[in-house]
Amino acid sequence: MIKIFRQIRQRFILENRVDKYIAYAIGEILLVVIGILIALQIDNWNEDRKERKMSVAFLKEIHKDLQTDTLEFNNAMRQLESLIRRNMVVLGVKKHEVYSDTIWLAIHSGYHHKNMNLRTFQKIQNSGRTALLGYEDLYNDISLYY
Repeated sequence: MIKIFRQIRQRFILENRVDKYIAYAIGEILLVVIGILIALQIDNWNEDRKERKMSVAFLKEIHKDLQTDTLEFNNAMRQLESLIRRNMVVLGVKKHEVYSDTIWLAIHSGYHHKNMNLRTFQKIQNSGRTALLGYEDLYNDISLYY
């Protein structure tokens, strides 16, 4: 291909056809520019594909974190309900006589604070992302949650 272009250029120069040579040069420049633009577009598509793939991976990890948190919080709620029932029996409180301060004292004595699993969300923030490509609204909701 390069050999053909070289022959065309040499023929124009030998024939002293400056106007055709300039048109040829402009055409060659346009071909190079179009090739560069196509390469940039392909690179952008590839980067977007990688970003979306990483976004999906982060969302799957967050989903696992939320499932783990849900199981832990449900377990904590069952423990608290059991603690409340035992303390109500020990205190001799009937259901219609329950006061919030009594329940708070009963819960507070045996309650262990449960933390949310922030591992994946912190990984996203540490990666410097301000959104997940293709899932911007969902990322905003996740940010509000955490």
